[in-house]
Amino acid sequence: KKQQMGKLKRKLVRLADKAAKLVGLPPVAERRFARTFGGRDRFDLAIAGRTVKFHTTDAFSKRWFFARYGGERVIEEQSLEMMAVAAAGSRRFADVGANLGLYACVAGVVNPSLAIDAFELDAGNCRLLRANLNLNASGGAAEHWRVHQTALTDFDGEISYSAGHSTGTALAAACFAMTASAGQNTATAPARRAEGLLAAVTPPVDLVKIDVQGAEYQVLRGFGRLLETDNLEMHVELHPDLLPQYGATAEGTLSLLLDFGLKLYRVPDESKTDIVVLATRRPLPSHPAFAGLRPITTNRLDG
Repeated sequence: KKQQMGKLKRKLVRLADKAAKLVGLPPVAERRFARTFGGRDRFDLAIAGRTVKFHTTDAFSKRWFFARYGGERVIEEQSLEMMAVAAAGSRRFADVGANLGLYACVAGVVNPSLAIDAFELDAGNCRLLRANLNLNASGGAAEHWRVHQTALTDFDGEISYSAGHSTGTALAAACFAMTASAGQNTATAPARRAEGLLAAVTPPVDLVKIDVQGAEYQVLRGFGRLLETDNLEMHVELHPDLLPQYGATAEGTLSLLLDFGLKLYRVPDESKTDIVVLATRRPLPSHPAFAGLRPITTNRLDG
């Protein structure tokens, strides 16, 4: 009976959406979302005993935060808690694929003295990212929280990418190491190797998060000898289905990290759609967020 009711409800929604389209109205789900969250211009995320704030005045940010967190469940909670613990013991954080600044803002709120270099290729996303960092800054912390409109990869030059969503900024899932297809709304951004860009910074980068939708191997190659940094900890999101688009594999990415002597662990964060790998030279903390990590000793995710 419950299944029948569900089918009937979905059928009614489809009919309502068709009727709405005929008269130029948005779909039912869009109108419901607008009624619930349309007037909210800030999202507060409770994590690690802190409150991290984000602007939601634009449609993209509103959809990104409230659609994911509107049910009060913290998505990526384990990964965010791990980042909070790591940030507390770090000096400089490189957030590669920072998007709207979820991880950068959590790290900065937990450790206001942490130097942050947030990398995002699109100008619109960079504006939103910078606004969120400033919203969370206290005591002048924003001076050492820097936003770079730069694609970190394994060469120095320029890349093109497709800018897609309604605010004119790049889709969060934009594959920035690939050339945009002809006919798409394209933009360009500088491409740099992290080793050349960050080798001389003080303090050195000792905490890294990488979420670049399949281009993680190229980013890691670009880090070069920075992967030998003492006390280094990296949170790398692997996308096995997207890596081949860049001529890479999960096995090759894990081999690169193992070759630099990093200890690897698979993070059992069930709320993440892809695979999070912790690559570290630090002893594992006793914090509950690090419980259940599975060592990876070969270049296979199951090993």
